[in-house]
Amino acid sequence: MTATTKHYRDMEERLIVNSIVDPVTGCWPWLGKQSGGYGKLNVWDKVKKCRITLWAHRVAYETFIGPIDEGMEVDHMCENTICINPNHLQQCTGLSNTMYYHHGRYIKREVNG
Repeated sequence: MTATTKHYRDMEERLIVNSIVDPVTGCWPWLGKQSGGYGKLNVWDKVKKCRITLWAHRVAYETFIGPIDEGMEVDHMCENTICINPNHLQQCTGLSNTMYYHHGRYIKREVNG
């Protein structure tokens, strides 16, 4: 059996094809590979000339919203770690992300579908 490579027009198409929309939560759960409860995908690094693994939610943020500031993390406001809906993602500091995780959502945040 030979492995097949899927070809996508661009990263946006790849993200959309590999997720579904949850009509109740508005989340876009990643259907591809997962590790530690987070979606991941392999991409070809043209500089290193090898495949690298990236977190799907970070790729979604950069694809649909823009660059992630240095030192910042991407937080799932919906608390669904496989969600790649850009409306459910926000940049935050590592400390804020840890506080959200360990202490619950101490700030009421609205998540738009």
